[in-house]
Amino acid sequence: MSNVLRSLVIVAIALLAATSSGFGQSSLPPGAHVAGELLVAGKPGVTDTALENIYRGMGAKKIQTFPQIGVHHISVPPQALEQVEATLARNPNVEFAEKNHIGVSGLVPNDPGYSS
Repeated sequence: MSNVLRSLVIVAIALLAATSSGFGQSSLPPGAHVAGELLVAGKPGVTDTALENIYRGMGAKKIQTFPQIGVHHISVPPQALEQVEATLARNPNVEFAEKNHIGVSGLVPNDPGYSS
């Protein structure tokens, strides 16, 4: 067996072992999100104040705004989350409304200063 082929076999075995051991896999269920939180963006031309008035009328409160991307991070009573999300998504002034999904990464940067 050539050295190149031997190396490829070793890499393949290592990948299979890592996959079967759960390396890089999340224990979170698909669609995991933060309870009672949505991310909302207005359509072009809709001011932050106008957007805030829309969701405040549904009992939601602004947690923070991400002005660089025009998104409001809002809190909603958990029992009303689905209804508020659906109502906002149908609003003609709203670009999108979606749950604040939890992202998981299986990778760690190779930056030696990462931990600090």
